[in-house]
Amino acid sequence: MNKSRHIFTVVLAAVGGALLLAGAALFLVGLALEGWDVGALTSLRYEQRSYTAAGEIHTLSLRLENARVRVEVEEGAERVTLSYPVPVGRDGEQTAAVEIAEADGTLTVEEGSGGSLLLWGLIRTPEAVLTLPAGRYENIDIASANGEIAAVGVQAAALTLEASNGDIRAEGTDADELSLRTGSGDIRLADVSGKSIAAQTDAGDIAADGAEAEGALELCSSLGDIEAQDAAAGSLSFRTNAGSISLDGARVAGEASLQTDLGEIRVRGATAASAALTADFGAIDAEIDAQTVRLESGSGEIRARLAGDKEDYTIRVQTGLGSCNVVDRDGGGRSLTAVTELGSIRVDFAG
Repeated sequence: MNKSRHIFTVVLAAVGGALLLAGAALFLVGLALEGWDVGALTSLRYEQRSYTAAGEIHTLSLRLENARVRVEVEEGAERVTLSYPVPVGRDGEQTAAVEIAEADGTLTVEEGSGGSLLLWGLIRTPEAVLTLPAGRYENIDIASANGEIAAVGVQAAALTLEASNGDIRAEGTDADELSLRTGSGDIRLADVSGKSIAAQTDAGDIAADGAEAEGALELCSSLGDIEAQDAAAGSLSFRTNAGSISLDGARVAGEASLQTDLGEIRVRGATAASAALTADFGAIDAEIDAQTVRLESGSGEIRARLAGDKEDYTIRVQTGLGSCNVVDRDGGGRSLTAVTELGSIRVDFAG
């Protein structure tokens, strides 16, 4: 009962937030259709400034309030450069300071708060572009309170991308520790690698294509779908409170854990030492090669195609209301547990 109430609360909060944003957008569109100059509702403007690092940089921290941020690598570049927006009023005076400091190979950029965030977000989004010479950096930390973030071709010991409101994209990156976090927005990973990869969004989808982690690959969404293709990891953990999970092609040295409170789980072409798939309200459809497999649904059908023969498995199955094509048995070196409270269970073996 508590979990059902939690899911209901998450869904209602998401719907309420979406309706609020839609209402605000429609309000401004209506004003524009009536001939209003929507931009005149705020005196906030942005001017583009630039900065070129004086020396070689190995550590960067960039924290802006309102900007789309793009981080890119340029072959042949000799210095780190930054093009960034500065908020100004109608009189041309800065409404928030952007402080830049450079010392001992560390570049720090930080913007103070200022301006009308709601109207700014609905009118336009200025852009900051951070251009890096090719090479591997020690630490890169990029944050934007309101704006999407994209990092392409970056190599670092630690790479952190964080947005309060905005999508995040990492492509062709390699980092020992890769961390992506957004409060509201989608996350996209493409051809990324590292020792550990973690992506989290409170409201948004996560998509990963070609993510490789020596250690943990962790994708988490409070409200949104999770999709991954061609993943490789020491361990894999996908978690969403309300959304579906899809995994197509995965090589996991240790445990693969996929869990959703409300949604379906679909797996194809996955290998792991052990696999645990849990859907409180939703069906499970899985093709897995693992020594230990656990499939559990509170309310939903379970379908599985497993490597090997039935005789290879010690099997435990349980269904409260529904049919089942396999029965409990002992003796196998592999293990299968399949449990559903409401739904049928069908397990086939590849042989």
